[in-house]
Amino acid sequence: MYIAFQKGYHGIVTILIDAICSGNLNLNKDVKVELLVGKSEVGCPVLHLVCERGCHKSVTVLIAAICRDDLNLDNAQKVELLAGKNKYGFPALYQACAHGHLEIVRSLVSAICSDDLNLTNTEKAELLAGKHANGCSALYIACKNGHPEIVTALIAAICSGDLTLTNTEKAELLAGGNGHPALNQACAKGYLEIVTALVSAICSGDLNLTNTEKAELLAGKHANGCSALYIACKNGHPEIVTALTAAICSSNLNLTNTEKAELLAGKNGHPALSQACVKGDLKIVTALVSAICSGDLNFSNAQKVTLLAGKDKYGFHALYRACQNGYLDVVNALVSAICSSDLSLSNHKKAELLAGKSKYGWSALYVACQNGHPETVTALTAAICRGDLDLNNAQKVELLAGKDQQGCHALYRACQNGYLEVVTALLSAICSDDLNLSKAEKAKLLAGKNEDGVSALNRARELGYHEIVEVLSNCGK
Repeated sequence: MYIAFQKGYHGIVTILIDAICSGNLNLNKDVKVELLVGKSEVGCPVLHLVCERGCHKSVTVLIAAICRDDLNLDNAQKVELLAGKNKYGFPALYQACAHGHLEIVRSLVSAICSDDLNLTNTEKAELLAGKHANGCSALYIACKNGHPEIVTALIAAICSGDLTLTNTEKAELLAGGNGHPALNQACAKGYLEIVTALVSAICSGDLNLTNTEKAELLAGKHANGCSALYIACKNGHPEIVTALTAAICSSNLNLTNTEKAELLAGKNGHPALSQACVKGDLKIVTALVSAICSGDLNFSNAQKVTLLAGKDKYGFHALYRACQNGYLDVVNALVSAICSSDLSLSNHKKAELLAGKSKYGWSALYVACQNGHPETVTALTAAICRGDLDLNNAQKVELLAGKDQQGCHALYRACQNGYLEVVTALLSAICSDDLNLSKAEKAKLLAGKNEDGVSALNRARELGYHEIVEVLSNCGK
């Protein structure tokens, strides 16, 4: 049988199948099944072989044989034949999906879902899952390999009302993984069409999934804890991020604010916003910030602050990460969101977000000065100096000082590293009349001392940065 299929001798295959199924031979069912499986010397069933090679005609012939009434196969035997697993645990459906054989997938799915076989819903669900020994499903591999039409065919079968699957079974099939969700994989690869199909299925009212099930599916968390949104941000797929945030924010889902906030955070100790800022991806940052700040979501101030802070497991803010790398456009987008009156944040919370401190006490301004990003420094100081923020003098002084955990000022660090443009930007803000700082407050900021009490001016003199010394001296007059 295996040789005949391998060679494509369909006439001989038909003769063999008729002989196997014939009552004249008085073969018992187990023998018939063994013959129909037709394994090769390395344990590969015939159905598996033809699915892998894309021989649709052969698949059709085999399915027709499995479905023959005169075989009187029990359900376990039908499942074994339709599964067509090789010795490595790869089912026939999985293999067809992996190689993108759409017509074969459709034929297999049609047979699995057919009432003629009288399979139970559990058996149908098991066959549709098409799970490899490592837990990866047919849907997963179709998503991973970028076969949108196959994904659509599988989703249509899973969502079909004719199957009467339970919500748990539907959710498990749509998840399509064992720590490797289908949605996560599609987001990682940047397959927008596949992501759209999956999200549409998850959000469909026809499935009657609970909010918890929908939220879990949209999260699409990998075994390592990374969500679908996180991986889309990490790999730089803005259109996918937009599709996911639109789904998360949709009023049709009826998710709670807590569920929405958790999905938008996309955490595994590395929030989605933080990852986008690390990469400097303005489009993704804009999409995330827009979702977080949307008035339709009705997030509490605490939720907005948590999401905009985007702290990773090391305690670094999203703004800090953007400033660290000098991504000016990203910094501007974050600062604009933080300062927006639409968010209704308190001055204290705005100051906290603008500080963007890491757990080591380094602020966003400090790291921008440390790494020599003058335009970023200008963007931050402009935000701090905004009159409409209504920060008090103490808050302004603290933000402009940008002291680290040891008490070293941002100005000192810029002078130590010889960044003239950064020093100039800081001094311009400190000396601005718009701040209405007292002489003592200005003097404190201009001194810019380190933890040992050494001033920024003295440090610049020690290192021979004459231009910086001149600028500092003139500003202090």
